[in-house]
Amino acid sequence: MTNALVPPAGPQRTLALAQLTNSVGDGAYYVTSALYFTHVVGLAPARVGLGLTLAWAVGSLVGVPPPVP
Repeated sequence: MTNALVPPAGPQRTLALAQLTNSVGDGAYYVTSALYFTHVVGLAPARVGLGLTLAWAVGSLVGVPPPVP
């Protein structure tokens, strides 16, 4: 079963490993920022969630280039 989940050696495996590393880093950022803003800064969890969601949405929209006419 593990063989079906691991891409073949080469660029595909490198890209999969890079994506895994990026996903782990994103998860660590979300958890630590939520803990920081709730415990250290004192914001309500709902406000932290809303702020992170809005920041993600703006970042997603700004990160896509406009269509070329």
